[in-house]
Amino acid sequence: MIDFAGSAAIHALGGFAALAAALFIGPRLGRFNSDGKVNIVSPSNLPLASVGVFILWFGWFGFNAGSTLSATNESIGHIAVTTMLASAAGCAACILFTLLRYQKADPPMVINGALAGLVGITAGCAFVSDAAAILIGAVSGVVMVLASEWLEGRKVDDPVGAFAVHGISGVIGTLAVGLFAMPGTAAETGLFYGGGWHLLGVQALGVSVVAIWGFSLTWGVLKLIQLYKPVRVTADEELVGLDVSIHGVAAYNQEHGFVNVDKLRGNE
Repeated sequence: MIDFAGSAAIHALGGFAALAAALFIGPRLGRFNSDGKVNIVSPSNLPLASVGVFILWFGWFGFNAGSTLSATNESIGHIAVTTMLASAAGCAACILFTLLRYQKADPPMVINGALAGLVGITAGCAFVSDAAAILIGAVSGVVMVLASEWLEGRKVDDPVGAFAVHGISGVIGTLAVGLFAMPGTAAETGLFYGGGWHLLGVQALGVSVVAIWGFSLTWGVLKLIQLYKPVRVTADEELVGLDVSIHGVAAYNQEHGFVNVDKLRGNE
């Protein structure tokens, strides 16, 4: 199995673990109405979230290129280029797709589109062409939007799109190696370069095992924790906000003003 920097071992694993957690814990209060309507929970700070994605985007060059484990490896330049092209394609595809689908570009989806492109290229960044990187990133970005909608339609609450971004894009990126691996770059050649179906089958089997392992192990661990301590906070704690109920301080004070210390710490 070929997974250069971890589309499967890191992202698909984490994405399917997140899906297990989302199913186990259940949706946030008010996220879904009894009639099936989906309510949007507005991000607390969208500019800060965007900055976080750009930091991730920048760090990904070290993540992918650094997986060569050698600062003098001649493939570093190509890895950096495919990484940039895939992430930009994921972002651009999300802008266009959400414009067509919602008549407006959805900022949270767009920044997740960049991440989806990054996740998608991670497995094959050293083995695919520039054109293939663009295609992988664009497909990952569009499918991420559809996967997010699919989860919402089934009343599964994934607050940051962890499954759609990491789980789905990780699968796409892992399978893409079996299609686009260029001759002479990897152990085997991809299907579209005359390498046959073997590598694609290996990739499919590998990412399936990783996904099942991540989902089932996470579900089992949460079940074990639940025997000793509730995994989910109470409804009152959730309504107050976890910053206050768990940490004793509000993260954003614009609406809170002055709060009595004893009351905040539960002494009243």
